Amino acid sequence: MRHELMSVALVADREDLEARAHDWELVLHLVASHHGWCRPFPPAVADPPPGEDVELAVDLDGEPVQLRRSSAHDLARLDGGIAERFAQLQRRYGWWGLAWLEALLRLADHRASEHQDSVHPKENP
Repeated sequence: MRHELMSVALVADREDLEARAHDWELVLHLVASHHGWCRPFPPAVADPPPGEDVELAVDLDGEPVQLRRSSAHDLARLDGGIAERFAQLQRRYGWWGLAWLEALLRLADHRASEHQDSVHPKENP
């Protein structure tokens, strides 16, 4: 299972998170595309049979947020809404505008990973 799609499934129905967003559809797209996929389609992968619930605890502005969702979501399907959201956002922000926003997030993610690796270096076997 692609973690990008599971991440979208975890947050998609959270009205408390949606209320904080300037553009909720953009937030969902950036979650889905943060590794370069879902532009417009998610990668084809052989998923295990769905059924397990996925739980995640996150800290949002100092407040703990508990996320839970079944792994049985249909976001990887062609009609799962990922491609439609991508097309809608391209119309809203333009080809280059949406790509620029995606690039900002990906580069910030790279820098955060670099910082985390420098603070907590991985041990080489």
